[in-house]
Amino acid sequence: MIKTAYSLAEQLLRGAERHPGFEALRDRLRGAPGAGAGSIPLRGIAGSAGALFLAGLARSIQRPFAVIAPDLDRAEAWRDDLEFLLGPDRVVYLPPHDVVPWSAQVATGPVRDERITALLRLGDPDPPIVVIPAVRSPPRSLRSGSSWRDTDR
Repeated sequence: MIKTAYSLAEQLLRGAERHPGFEALRDRLRGAPGAGAGSIPLRGIAGSAGALFLAGLARSIQRPFAVIAPDLDRAEAWRDDLEFLLGPDRVVYLPPHDVVPWSAQVATGPVRDERITALLRLGDPDPPIVVIPAVRSPPRSLRSGSSWRDTDR
Protein backbone atom coordinates (compact mmCIF):
# COMPACT_ATOMS: atom_id res chain seq x y z
CA MET A 1 0.00 0.00 0.00
CA ILE A 2 1.34 3.42 -0.98
CA LYS A 3 1.14 6.04 1.74
CA THR A 4 0.06 9.49 0.58
CA ALA A 5 0.36 12.83 2.34
CA TYR A 6 -3.38 12.66 3.02
CA SER A 7 -3.20 9.28 4.73
CA LEU A 8 -0.17 10.39 6.75
CA ALA A 9 -1.98 13.57 7.81
CA GLU A 10 -5.06 11.53 8.72
CA GLN A 11 -2.97 9.13 10.83
CA LEU A 12 -1.29 12.02 12.63
CA LEU A 13 -4.63 13.71 13.34
CA ARG A 14 -6.23 10.52 14.64
CA GLY A 15 -3.26 9.96 16.94
CA ALA A 16 -3.43 13.51 18.29
CA GLU A 17 -7.19 13.25 18.85
CA ARG A 18 -6.63 10.27 21.15
CA HIS A 19 -4.19 12.16 23.39
CA PRO A 20 -5.62 13.00 26.86
CA GLY A 21 -4.40 16.59 26.59
CA PHE A 22 -6.30 16.98 23.34
CA GLU A 23 -9.48 15.67 24.91
CA ALA A 24 -9.17 18.11 27.84
CA LEU A 25 -8.61 21.07 25.51
CA ARG A 26 -11.50 20.03 23.25
CA ASP A 27 -13.81 19.72 26.27
CA ARG A 28 -12.73 23.16 27.48
CA LEU A 29 -13.51 24.70 24.08
CA ARG A 30 -16.88 22.96 23.94
CA GLY A 31 -17.77 24.41 27.36
CA ALA A 32 -20.43 27.00 27.96
CA PRO A 33 -19.78 30.53 26.69
CA GLY A 34 -17.92 32.57 29.25
CA ALA A 35 -16.38 29.46 30.82
CA GLY A 36 -12.88 30.41 29.74
CA ALA A 37 -13.32 29.11 26.21
CA GLY A 38 -12.50 32.43 24.49
CA SER A 39 -8.81 32.96 23.92
CA ILE A 40 -6.50 30.12 24.86
CA PRO A 41 -2.81 30.91 24.44
CA LEU A 42 -0.63 27.90 23.66
CA ARG A 43 3.05 28.12 24.55
CA GLY A 44 5.94 25.74 24.77
CA ILE A 45 4.70 23.40 22.06
CA ALA A 46 7.62 22.16 20.00
CA GLY A 47 7.70 22.07 16.22
CA SER A 48 4.46 21.24 14.45
CA ALA A 49 2.67 19.84 17.51
CA GLY A 50 0.65 23.04 17.94
CA ALA A 51 -0.60 22.87 14.36
CA LEU A 52 -1.44 19.19 14.84
CA PHE A 53 -3.54 19.92 17.93
CA LEU A 54 -5.25 22.90 16.30
CA ALA A 55 -6.04 20.93 13.15
CA GLY A 56 -7.63 18.20 15.28
CA LEU A 57 -9.66 20.79 17.20
CA ALA A 58 -10.83 22.42 13.98
CA ARG A 59 -12.05 19.03 12.74
CA SER A 60 -14.00 18.27 15.91
CA ILE A 61 -15.32 21.71 16.89
CA GLN A 62 -17.16 23.90 14.42
CA ARG A 63 -15.97 27.35 15.41
CA PRO A 64 -13.52 29.93 14.08
CA PHE A 65 -9.86 29.61 15.05
CA ALA A 66 -7.02 32.08 14.63
CA VAL A 67 -3.28 31.71 15.04
CA ILE A 68 -1.36 34.88 15.78
CA ALA A 69 2.27 34.03 15.24
CA PRO A 70 5.05 36.22 16.67
CA ASP A 71 6.79 36.70 13.32
CA LEU A 72 6.53 36.08 9.59
CA ASP A 73 8.62 32.88 9.57
CA ARG A 74 6.55 31.20 12.27
CA ALA A 75 3.29 32.33 10.67
CA GLU A 76 4.36 30.73 7.39
CA ALA A 77 5.37 27.54 9.23
CA TRP A 78 1.91 27.38 10.90
CA ARG A 79 0.26 27.93 7.52
CA ASP A 80 2.33 25.21 5.86
CA ASP A 81 1.68 22.71 8.66
CA LEU A 82 -2.05 23.41 8.77
CA GLU A 83 -2.35 23.17 4.98
CA PHE A 84 -0.62 19.79 5.08
CA LEU A 85 -2.94 18.52 7.80
CA LEU A 86 -6.25 20.03 6.67
CA GLY A 87 -5.75 21.03 3.06
CA PRO A 88 -5.28 24.51 1.59
CA ASP A 89 -9.02 25.20 1.47
CA ARG A 90 -9.24 25.08 5.29
CA VAL A 91 -6.47 27.62 5.97
CA VAL A 92 -6.32 31.36 5.32
CA TYR A 93 -3.09 33.30 5.55
CA LEU A 94 -3.48 37.03 6.16
CA PRO A 95 -0.16 38.50 5.03
CA PRO A 96 1.15 41.65 6.68
CA HIS A 97 1.19 44.95 4.81
CA ASP A 98 4.56 45.33 3.18
CA VAL A 99 4.78 49.00 4.18
CA VAL A 100 5.12 50.75 7.51
CA PRO A 101 1.87 52.18 8.90
CA TRP A 102 2.99 55.81 9.01
CA SER A 103 4.23 56.01 5.41
CA ALA A 104 2.24 57.34 2.47
CA GLN A 105 2.97 54.16 0.49
CA VAL A 106 0.35 51.53 -0.21
CA ALA A 107 0.81 47.78 -0.18
CA THR A 108 1.84 46.10 -3.41
CA GLY A 109 -0.83 44.61 -5.67
CA PRO A 110 -0.13 40.96 -4.76
CA VAL A 111 -0.23 41.70 -1.02
CA ARG A 112 -3.49 43.65 -1.38
CA ASP A 113 -5.00 40.79 -3.41
CA GLU A 114 -3.95 38.18 -0.84
CA ARG A 115 -5.35 40.25 2.02
CA ILE A 116 -8.69 40.89 0.28
CA THR A 117 -9.05 37.21 -0.62
CA ALA A 118 -8.21 36.18 2.95
CA LEU A 119 -10.72 38.62 4.44
CA LEU A 120 -13.45 37.44 2.07
CA ARG A 121 -12.79 33.80 2.96
CA LEU A 122 -13.24 34.59 6.65
CA GLY A 123 -16.93 35.20 5.90
CA ASP A 124 -17.46 31.63 4.68
CA PRO A 125 -20.24 29.69 6.45
CA ASP A 126 -17.59 27.19 7.57
CA PRO A 127 -14.71 29.59 8.28
CA PRO A 128 -11.17 28.34 7.79
CA ILE A 129 -8.38 28.75 10.30
CA VAL A 130 -6.73 32.14 9.88
CA VAL A 131 -2.98 32.54 10.37
CA ILE A 132 -1.81 36.06 11.11
CA PRO A 133 1.78 37.23 11.62
CA ALA A 134 1.96 39.75 14.46
CA VAL A 135 2.66 43.33 13.47
CA ARG A 136 6.09 44.36 14.52
CA SER A 137 6.36 46.98 17.20
CA PRO A 138 6.72 50.65 16.28
CA PRO A 139 10.17 52.23 16.25
CA ARG A 140 11.70 53.07 19.62
CA SER A 141 11.28 56.80 18.94
CA LEU A 142 7.49 56.40 18.68
CA ARG A 143 7.27 54.26 21.80
CA SER A 144 8.87 57.04 23.84
CA GLY A 145 5.89 59.35 23.23
CA SER A 146 7.11 61.39 20.29
CA SER A 147 4.87 61.76 17.26
CA TRP A 148 5.56 60.30 13.83
CA ARG A 149 6.16 63.80 12.51
CA ASP A 150 9.13 64.12 14.88
CA THR A 151 10.82 61.17 13.16
CA ASP A 152 10.86 62.87 9.72
CA ARG A 153 13.21 65.61 10.86
